[in-house]
Amino acid sequence: MKEKKNILDPFLFILIPLFFFFISKITVIYYNNDDYFLSLISSGELTGTPETHLLHVGYLTGVLLSLLYRLVPSVSWYGILLFAYGYLSIMISVCTISCRIKNTWLKYISGILFTFVACTFLWIHIIELQYTTITAFVCAASLVQFYLTEDEESALKYLRSSIPSLVLFFLSAELRAEACIMLIPTFFFIGISKIVRNRKTTKAILSYGGMILAILILVFGIEKAAYMREDWSSFQDYNTARQNVVDYGTYPDYEEYITEYETLGISYQSYICASTRYQLLLDPNINTAFMQKMDELTSTEFNFISALKAFLERHISSYLDRPLNLIVYAFYFFAIIIVIASRRYHALGDISAVFAGRMIIWSYLLFIGRSPTRVSQGIYAMEFLLLLSIIFGEGMQLSEKNKRKAVLYIILSLYAASSLFITLKWGTPHLKMIIEHSKSLYYHSSANREIQIYFSENKDNFYLLDTNSFSYFTENAFHANPNAPCNNLIMGSWIVNSPWSDRIATVNTITSFEEAAVSCDNVFFVFMDSETTDYQYLEDYFQSKYPDSRFIVHDTITTSNGVTFQILRLETN
Repeated sequence: MKEKKNILDPFLFILIPLFFFFISKITVIYYNNDDYFLSLISSGELTGTPETHLLHVGYLTGVLLSLLYRLVPSVSWYGILLFAYGYLSIMISVCTISCRIKNTWLKYISGILFTFVACTFLWIHIIELQYTTITAFVCAASLVQFYLTEDEESALKYLRSSIPSLVLFFLSAELRAEACIMLIPTFFFIGISKIVRNRKTTKAILSYGGMILAILILVFGIEKAAYMREDWSSFQDYNTARQNVVDYGTYPDYEEYITEYETLGISYQSYICASTRYQLLLDPNINTAFMQKMDELTSTEFNFISALKAFLERHISSYLDRPLNLIVYAFYFFAIIIVIASRRYHALGDISAVFAGRMIIWSYLLFIGRSPTRVSQGIYAMEFLLLLSIIFGEGMQLSEKNKRKAVLYIILSLYAASSLFITLKWGTPHLKMIIEHSKSLYYHSSANREIQIYFSENKDNFYLLDTNSFSYFTENAFHANPNAPCNNLIMGSWIVNSPWSDRIATVNTITSFEEAAVSCDNVFFVFMDSETTDYQYLEDYFQSKYPDSRFIVHDTITTSNGVTFQILRLETN
C-alpha cells in the first residue's frame, strides 16, 4: 500500500490542486464555433430535439450525448464530456508513467517538472476545448498505455493487459476518427520497436494491432450505416466538396470562370455572398453540384518544394506552435542522452519510432496543405507524453547501487533546468496570452448569449444570422440552454443545407428561406453593427432578384458589454 501511495503523491498534491486552481480562475470555453455548434446540435438547442448525427463526432458518442441530454437537459453534457476526456487522459498518462519510476525522489522531481509543463502547455487545451485536440490527447494516453504495457509472449495475456489502451483508443476513435487515424503510424512504429526488442512478443503485438484494426472497422462501419439515409448521404457529398473549397482553396474568380458560374445559375451577387461573406443559405443554386464544380476548379497538384519550405518554416521560424514544440525538441535531445547514459540502447528504437510516426503525420498534413494549430498541438502533446514515458520508463530504470545514477541525475537536472527555462521564457507569456484569449472569447460569447435571449423573447419570429457577425462567437463549455427557441440560423457554416437546417425550417414552417425572407413579415436578418460587418452585399443580392427591395432597421440591440446588433427586415414592393 505504501508503494501505491508514493506513486500518486506527487500528482495528488501538486497537479490536482493546481489544476482546480486554474479552473477556478478561468472559464472553460469552446475554442471555436465548431464545438459550440456541436453542443447546440447534440443538446437540441439548434433543432428542438437532441440529435445523434453530429457529423464530426462519432455516432455512438452522439447517441450517448443525446440520451444524457434527454435525461438531464439542464447540464452541458458535450462540454463536460470533452473536459473529462482531456483531464483524465493527462492524469492517466501521468500516473501510468509514475508507476514505472521506482525512486521516490525521481517521482517527485518528475511530478514537479510535469506540473510546470502541463500547467503551461497542456491544460490550456482543456481550458479552451476543441474536439480534435481532445481526441489527440485521448489517443496519446492510449499510446502511453501501449508503450508501457509489459511484454508478454501470450497474446491473450497481453490483450488482457492492454484493455486500458484499447478502451482509450476506442473512445478517441469514437470522438473523432479522422484525428485518431493520424496517430496510427506512431502505433505501428512503436509496435515494430517492441517486436525488434523481443521477437517472442510478435504474436502478442500483432494481436494488439488486430484489435486496433477491428476497432477502426467497427467505428467506420457504424458511421457508414448511420449516414446511409439519402438526406445524410447527399449532405455528406455536399459538405465534403464545401470543405475542400473552404479549407484547402478558395472560390475561383468570377470573371475568369463566368461561363461555369452562369451554367450553374450563380449570379455575381450570389458569388459575392458565398466567396467573401460565407453566406450559403439563400440561393438554392449553391448546392452539391456547385460545390463539386468549385472543388474541381480549385484543385491543385502537390508541390514537393513548396511543401518542404512550408515544413521548414513551420518548424524553424514559425511561432504558431511555440512554445510546446520547443519543449518537445528538448525532450528528444534529453531522451537520447539519458538512454545512452543508462546504456538502455534498445530505447533508441523507441525514440526513433516516435520520431518516425510524427514525420509520417507531418508529411500527410503538408501533402494536404492544411495543418491548423489544433492538430499540431495534439501531435506535440502525443510526442511529449511518449518521450516522458521513455525517459522515466526506460532511461531511469537503474538499481540503487548502479554507479551511473549520479551521471543520470546530473543529466536529469540539466533536463529539468532547460524545461523550467523554456517554461519561464515562453510558457508563462503563452499562458497569459491564452488566459486573455479565453477572456476575449467569453466576452463575445456573453454578447451572443444576450442576443439569444432576445430571440427567446420573440419566439414567433425567425432570425437569419450574418455569418461574419456570428462566426467568432463561442460559449462557456458548461453553459446549457434547454429552453432555446430554435428560431434562428446562421447563414453560413457546415450546418447550412443539412438535415439539421431542414428540421429548423420544418419547425418554423418554412419551405424556402429566401421566399420566407421576401414574403413573411416575421423573418428578420441580424447583423453586428461594426466596421467589419455590413449588409450591403445581401441587399445587392436581393435587389438583383427583387429590384425594389431594401433593408429597413426593425430594431437595435446593445448588449451589456457594448456589442450592438441590428435587426433588419427585407421590404419589397
